[in-house]
Amino acid sequence: MKRASSQMSSMPTENDNAEMMARKAFVVGRHKSVWIGTYHDLGKQLSLSEMGKINVEYYVIKTMETFEDGVKTIFSLIPVTWVSGGNGGVNSVTLECNFLFPDNASTRVSTVGEPSSWQHKSFKRFLHPTTEWMEYTGIVIANKAGKLKYSDLEARLIKKHCDDNLPFEEWTDFNEDGSIAKKRRKTCLLKLQDSLVL
Repeated sequence: MKRASSQMSSMPTENDNAEMMARKAFVVGRHKSVWIGTYHDLGKQLSLSEMGKINVEYYVIKTMETFEDGVKTIFSLIPVTWVSGGNGGVNSVTLECNFLFPDNASTRVSTVGEPSSWQHKSFKRFLHPTTEWMEYTGIVIANKAGKLKYSDLEARLIKKHCDDNLPFEEWTDFNEDGSIAKKRRKTCLLKLQDSLVL
C-alpha cells in the first residue's frame, strides 16, 4: 500500500486547495534515513500491566493512497504516539502532521493484520513505533468543536462519518464541545460494532 499526503482542509467534504493537493499528492512513505519528524520511545515494549493502565488517544488522519484502480482518500486511526512530536506535532494552521505507520512486514508476523482492522488492544500492543516503520504526511481531522484527539470510540465514529462523506452539520451524535452525546453513545457503539471491523 502506498500512502501519500495532500494539503486539504480538515472538513471531510471540502476540496478547495486543488493546486496544493496536486503538488503534494503521491508522496510515498519515507525510510528512517529521511524521516522529517522527531519520534520518542521507538521500539519501546510495554508489559501487560502497563498496557492495562494506558489510555490511548487517537488522531483521525487523512491521506491519499494509490491503488491499482486509482487514487483514494483514506482516513486512518493513528495513535498520538505515532505522530511526530506527539501532542504538539500537528500544524495549528494547516493541521498537517508527519507520522509513522507500520509496513506489512512489521505486522504480518504478529497475526494482527493491517492497522485498519485493529482493535484498541492491538494499538496498545504497538503503541510505540519502530525504526522499520515508514513515515508519511497527512491532515488531521478536527471535529465541529476543533478537537483533534479522540478516544477509541470517538475516533472510530469520526472515521466512519469521514468514510461516508458526511458533512459536519450531520454529525448529530456529537455535542457542541466535541464529545459524544450521552443519549446516543450506546446507539453509536452498537452501530459501529455492526459496521466496522473492530
